[in-house]
Amino acid sequence: MIETLLDVPWEDLMRRELFLPLRMSSAGFGAPPEIWGTKGDGEAVEVMDPRKPGADNPWAIAAAGGVHCSLEDAGRYMAVHLSAQRAAVLGLSPESWRRLHQVPTVGVPGSAGYAQGWIVRSGADGGDSYSLEHDGSNTWNYMRMKLLPSQGLAVVVTLNTGISAAQIAGELSEQVLEMTFESDEPWAMDYDIEFTGHH
Repeated sequence: MIETLLDVPWEDLMRRELFLPLRMSSAGFGAPPEIWGTKGDGEAVEVMDPRKPGADNPWAIAAAGGVHCSLEDAGRYMAVHLSAQRAAVLGLSPESWRRLHQVPTVGVPGSAGYAQGWIVRSGADGGDSYSLEHDGSNTWNYMRMKLLPSQGLAVVVTLNTGISAAQIAGELSEQVLEMTFESDEPWAMDYDIEFTGHH
C-alpha cells in the first residue's frame, strides 16, 4: 500500500526510513549473501548456495519477508523497539510505537495475540509484563527476535536451517534469557552450534 501511496519501491523506503537511520549497513534483500542455508537431518541434509534460485522465498510475498541483516544490525533494530517506548524514534512518537506493539483486543493472562508483525504474549502472572516475538524464515534460514520491554531485554537467535528451527530458536532464546536473569552484568554471546542427527 505504501508503495502505491508514495510511488516509491518498498526496498527504497526500507533503506531510507530504516536501514540508513539505524546504520544497518548489512541489511539487504533476498537470501543472506554469505550464509549457506540447510534443510534436513543427519545424512540427508540439503545445502543451498544463497546465490542460486530458490535460496529465498518467492518475491511475491515481499515485503512480508525478503530482508536479511547481521546479528549486530538485528540488535540495532531491536534496541529501537526498546527505546521507542520512551522517546520519539524514526519520526514516530512513543504512543505510535506503543500502538504498533499492542494487540487490538486484550487477551487473558498467558495468552498470545498479534500486533503489526509481533506476537504479543501477556505475562503468565496477569500483570503488566509482556513479550514481543517475531520469527522469520526463507525455509533455509531462521531468525527469532524476542523483546521484553518492561525489563529492557532483547534476544536475537539465528540459525542456518529452516526445518524444525522454530522449536530450536524458541529454546535457545529462553536459555539466553534465563542466563541473562542470573547475571548482574549486561552481556552478549554468539554461539556456533553444529547440529548432527535429529534436531
